[in-house]
Amino acid sequence: MGAEAKCTAVVGGKKVQGTVLLETDALLFRGGGTRVSIPYATIRSVKADGGVDGRDVRHPRLHARVEIMSAESSADVVDRFNRAFNAHDVDALADCLTDDTVFEDTWPPDGRRVEGKPAVLDHWRAWFARNPDATFDAEDTIVAGDRVVVCWTYRKMKDGKPWHIRGVDLFTVRDGKVAAKIAYVKG
Repeated sequence: MGAEAKCTAVVGGKKVQGTVLLETDALLFRGGGTRVSIPYATIRSVKADGGVDGRDVRHPRLHARVEIMSAESSADVVDRFNRAFNAHDVDALADCLTDDTVFEDTWPPDGRRVEGKPAVLDHWRAWFARNPDATFDAEDTIVAGDRVVVCWTYRKMKDGKPWHIRGVDLFTVRDGKVAAKIAYVKG
């Protein structure tokens, strides 16, 4: 299964942030110095699509209640990122990125690599200034755990005429944020 999501758990009467990982036969909770595997038989509900919708989950080894809070999927993270990107909202983008995020653009032959949140935000701030009317329209999104592939059409005005190009972004999501965005275009 392998889908991981953020959650909040009540451990020893205190709420702690953590993650849940959906394994073959159990839900693995990690957070607040606690790591416990909770058999699915003890969980009241798990959505078939891999999302977790458990409330008041109890496990004898944990001696605590685990409350799974609205876990954001990898697809949700990328969708939030794309909305901020199309709005050219650098502050909203900052909230979507890990501190060590990586971006590779489509510049031939291998793309230019930009590393770290400040450098990536500076890159996009300058790009937005040069491309004020640019948008990316998602054609298709494919999710595989923490990896998301988005097929897109990039549109803008060029020499006073509508222009577009199609491409693909390969995203890596970690802890509810974009850790990498590697871009490719049709040549």
